Amino acid sequence: MALTQVQGAMVGPTGFANLSGITFPATQVPSSDANTLDDYEEGTWTPTAFGSSTTGTTTYADRAGFYTKIGNQVTASFYVDWTSLTGTGALRFGGIPFTVKNVSNINITGTLMTNGLNWTGGTSIVLYCNQASTYFMMYGSSDDAGWAAQQCVNESAAVIGTITYFTD
Repeated sequence: MALTQVQGAMVGPTGFANLSGITFPATQVPSSDANTLDDYEEGTWTPTAFGSSTTGTTTYADRAGFYTKIGNQVTASFYVDWTSLTGTGALRFGGIPFTVKNVSNINITGTLMTNGLNWTGGTSIVLYCNQASTYFMMYGSSDDAGWAAQQCVNESAAVIGTITYFTD
């Protein structure tokens, strides 16, 4: 069986035989071709919880975050656990690894679980962020009620989840 070398990988009748995988340069080399994958990044981030009216002070029990960026799409997982939060207004989560794309009506999607935040039974919770922002918020709606932002509560609570959004 003959093997042919293609861009550093060995190709045979059953496909690639290179065990090193796909690698990207340490410094991005942008391409003018929209169909070229030239931007891939993985990393960590530190999520924060704060208020929209007054930031306040948050005492964390634990928090962590990691992300993957492919092109302009960012998927970021997070865990924030706090014992006190003195901010006021809508509860915000900041520190996201990249600024949200500057386009009107951009929403982020994701899944989350909360502990210590009081939601009415049957509430659907969504994540939302404004264009060009560096934070996201939780909104809830139940039984034909309008959407309402989760407000800051000065008690122990935790949120874990994953968000996907677009950046410039």
